[in-house]
Amino acid sequence: MSTDYNSLALEIRQMVDANLMPGEEIIWKGKQGAAPSRNRTLAIFSVVALAIVLLLCLYVAVVTENGPVMAIMIFLIIAMLVAILDIILVYRNFSQTAVVLTNYRAIKAYRKVHSYRIHGTGYKGITDVKITNRKPDGTADVIYYYIDGRTGHRGWGFLSMDKPEEIREIVLKRKQEEEIPATLPVPESPAWDKLSDNQREWLTKAMQEGESPVWACTPAGSVKAARGKGKITFYALTNKRALVFNQQGSVIEEYPLHVNMMQDHETNANGGGKLVLAYDVKDMSDFSRQHEQGFLHLRNVAEVENILAKLQPQA
Repeated sequence: MSTDYNSLALEIRQMVDANLMPGEEIIWKGKQGAAPSRNRTLAIFSVVALAIVLLLCLYVAVVTENGPVMAIMIFLIIAMLVAILDIILVYRNFSQTAVVLTNYRAIKAYRKVHSYRIHGTGYKGITDVKITNRKPDGTADVIYYYIDGRTGHRGWGFLSMDKPEEIREIVLKRKQEEEIPATLPVPESPAWDKLSDNQREWLTKAMQEGESPVWACTPAGSVKAARGKGKITFYALTNKRALVFNQQGSVIEEYPLHVNMMQDHETNANGGGKLVLAYDVKDMSDFSRQHEQGFLHLRNVAEVENILAKLQPQA
């Protein structure tokens, strides 16, 4: 099977291009490898079992007049057909997955039954790059972090990849690159028209020496901050920092501006969504977890992205 990125479905490649953030560029792209051998074995077993059931149905229909047996056979045929279809979809979805590295993040885009999905993680959310499940043909999984699920800690990364060491080297290099401090140009008047007078006063008091407000907005809906820090009342950008305020007017999260600070994003149909600026990464004994941080309940994601696209390295 081809591992060429251009052999992927056009819809998947277009989805990747459409999901790129302002200033984000693809530095490596590929196609996820073949589905695990256990899926192919299961498919072969299901086809053989289906053939046996069909022969039994034919025998029952010709030799006997046993209605209940025939009903059971028909049920088994339907169940096996559904199972085979599911296996085919799993195989197809697994092998029709785009894997992309950009200057901001690692991305996977794939088809799931009748819909398309995309997911990414910024390099700050990667605690290690583990090469696992190496196969005799040299392919292996490149795991970036683990997701806590009902079945345990499921690895997220690029699966069954050729030249996994090459991918690992690229990711580690991007992860270890020094963060370059950056600043935003200060507008004549801040874009903070949705803030109350009290909130504008809180933002003004939070300014440090040489710092000026650039943008601010209340979140979409009522949102509680993590670890009991209260309710989030507004997000703000200054020429030096990204800030999150609670209902007492205190800064509960702050992120110094730096080049390529946007880690990931997700935009809803109405333009709202999240813009990930950092991760609270917990490094455990045998797995790692990441929790997104930043502006996670924005009214207009593109507006903030376009502002951060103007970041300039600090002189």
